[in-house]
Amino acid sequence: MCSQASAVEPFTRQENVVYGEDFGVGLVMDIFTPTGEKNGFAMIDVVSGAWHSDRGKMRDHERAQMFNIFCSRGYTV
Repeated sequence: MCSQASAVEPFTRQENVVYGEDFGVGLVMDIFTPTGEKNGFAMIDVVSGAWHSDRGKMRDHERAQMFNIFCSRGYTV
């Protein structure tokens, strides 16, 4: 039996942070903050496609390791 240490994610995640409102509907974003050393910079990763946005689109970015890559380099996403 092989035991593998669980990897610690290089970020903390805040889900559904309201950044604005349009016609009474809250516009939300998730914020990924590095757990390690921060470089003081942030970037915006727009997760949508085909004029439609849902949580399913986040999986593509998670599979591509977008948040791990940038947060491990100190960026807030």
